Amino acid sequence: DAAVSVLTSGDTLQLQLIARQWHYGDRLGVVPEDFPAAPIQQDLVAQQKRLRLPPKLEIKTLDLDLRKALDRERSQLLHRLRLLGVSWGTPRLHTGGRGTFHELWDLGWRPEFAIALIEASRFGHTVEQAATAFIAHRANDSAATLKVLIACLEDVLFANVPDAIAPLVAAIEHRTAVTADIQQLLQALPPLVSVQRYGNVRGTDVSLVAEILHGLVPRIFVAGGNASSNIDDDAARQLWQQFIAADGALALLNDEEFTQGWREMLRRIADNDAAHSLIGGYAHRVLYDAGSVQFEALANAFSRALSAGTEPAVGAHWIEGLLSGSGAVLVHDDRLRRLLDEWVRNTSAEHFVQVLPLVRRTFANFPAPERRQIGERLRPAKGGAAPSSATDFDTEAAQALLPVLKKIWNLPA
Repeated sequence: DAAVSVLTSGDTLQLQLIARQWHYGDRLGVVPEDFPAAPIQQDLVAQQKRLRLPPKLEIKTLDLDLRKALDRERSQLLHRLRLLGVSWGTPRLHTGGRGTFHELWDLGWRPEFAIALIEASRFGHTVEQAATAFIAHRANDSAATLKVLIACLEDVLFANVPDAIAPLVAAIEHRTAVTADIQQLLQALPPLVSVQRYGNVRGTDVSLVAEILHGLVPRIFVAGGNASSNIDDDAARQLWQQFIAADGALALLNDEEFTQGWREMLRRIADNDAAHSLIGGYAHRVLYDAGSVQFEALANAFSRALSAGTEPAVGAHWIEGLLSGSGAVLVHDDRLRRLLDEWVRNTSAEHFVQVLPLVRRTFANFPAPERRQIGERLRPAKGGAAPSSATDFDTEAAQALLPVLKKIWNLPA
């Protein structure tokens, strides 16, 4: 009680941390070399010494340059261990201009990894043998989902275990052929494209990935239209995010056949009245950016989606899909900005109150600089009049129509 009162100001948790440090610390002991160990453990210890990667408890960042042979072997070892469930290293994204030949890992050894290694020893006597046999076992597991197999494929390619690629690719192709869930297919697309695009940096053969993509991508094109129809808002929002990721992946792949098929699928969605308005607006945005939809057609779709007879939520979702999380299009496209501005100005007060919170949610996701630039574009010039939709008003034609209107309304000439 005295120690808690004096040393930790009454907080017992701090004293527990001190006791933990006293009893356990953060240093790992050393097992004598002649101590009996599983062959896979001995192989790992030998590789750790050769690659100068001593196991330590504290988390540290390891930056690997995959153009160097030593760093490439380190990456392969870490990927092989991940396949066996030994997450000694956790890969993470990095920022900066260092290129795709860099890998960043968070390294931290845990004593329980020794148990995982012993369990993995039933698959082989070395880390490479065990990883190869384990992947073959996983490929034959009918309970493994397509997402799990794709994640394994990325590690397999980067781990340089070529004997495991063929059974895993066959399992992925089988899952792709029998999977009717488009969301699983969409989830699998970005990592596959990433492997196809950047795998060669690590010196791996990614030719089999191209075969998987040629079987998977057309199935997305076929199922995308039906998946967008007659769904609720939550399902539409999830599908919308996956479409955005898929669009970025296909743009990265830069395959003309895939690009054309993707736009044809979006065209069917844009023309489908049963498609959710969020997906419909997004389809129009992608097609408009690609030049497949002209401004006049976009303006007509805009008018239909935001007409007075349309539910406010439907129109708001259509706008959100059209802008797709980026206000840059409103900064640089004067016609589209004026179209949206005129709709806001001309909508009724009741309709405006209903739709304002939904539209504001869309604009709130834009970065502050984009919102500021949009406001500057909408602000009238100094000393000038506010923007008007009647800039081309013909006064002479209106004067000629006045006598007819007076006669209709029985007014004095």
